[in-house]
Amino acid sequence: IALIGVGIGAFIGIGLCLLQQHFQLIQLNELEYYVSTAPIHIIWWQILVVCIVTMLICFISLLLPSMLVTKINPVKAIQFR
Repeated sequence: IALIGVGIGAFIGIGLCLLQQHFQLIQLNELEYYVSTAPIHIIWWQILVVCIVTMLICFISLLLPSMLVTKINPVKAIQFR
């Protein structure tokens, strides 16, 4: 699930950045800013690092609870005292 989420998020994010880069969809007020459109510069290695770190965080957050669950004895957990 994490892989799908990271993939879809990266696809949508990069797609929106490319749309802004080519079509200048976000216009800025030139009286308040030095540029007329929001500038976009895609740094591919940063996108890759964000995706990898996100996957590692998801993996760790799934690994720790599963390690705790393996230590539980189902028979003792179900017993009524």
